[in-house]
Amino acid sequence: MRQAEDADWICMKYVEGNDMRDMTDETTEKAAETLSKIQSYFWTPSMDKAPENEVEQRFVEYWKRVLRRASSVVDDPILRKAYQMFLDRQLICPCTMSNGDFLQWNVIYDGENVVMIDWGFGGMMPYSLDIARFLAHATETRSTFPFYMNDAQKELFLDRMYEALKTKISREQFNLDVKLATLNEYIEFVEAEEDEDGWYLEHAQALAEELLNL
Repeated sequence: MRQAEDADWICMKYVEGNDMRDMTDETTEKAAETLSKIQSYFWTPSMDKAPENEVEQRFVEYWKRVLRRASSVVDDPILRKAYQMFLDRQLICPCTMSNGDFLQWNVIYDGENVVMIDWGFGGMMPYSLDIARFLAHATETRSTFPFYMNDAQKELFLDRMYEALKTKISREQFNLDVKLATLNEYIEFVEAEEDEDGWYLEHAQALAEELLNL
């Protein structure tokens, strides 16, 4: 969005290439490299250190949404407790410029460079959200979205992300943050009633059990 002569203009650019719905080891590393560069550049220790306008415009909206999401699991003691862990971490988690909808069809690869598109939900957010969204909905069987990614590639993505981040937290905390954010991804689709075959609920319950047993 640009402002000129008292008018707002939306600037658009065509990006040539293909999306990443069919992940390979090469595209996995390229995606991690691009995301880590953005996250490192905008890395902020916690949300209270982020620009005030960003907190008001993006994080507050997000916070209202996840609190509403929490109410959808209040009757399930396991999911409720695990999701509370997620909520507690959000307020103190490092934040960065986030895409807000970092799915495989919002990433374009031209054979050399990776470009993240569709920043309509972008803003300063907990760093783990984009990572989790990219991994949570891609499976070997394309069980949810039409995205292919195997477990080894997911581990490769996490390894490359962590290695490339210029500001380090412990690897243990990094892994936990991603798991908590992944739980949020699963519960989002349960709450929205977009879980016809129960895949998201099944995986949310299993992950919640794992988190509570850490």
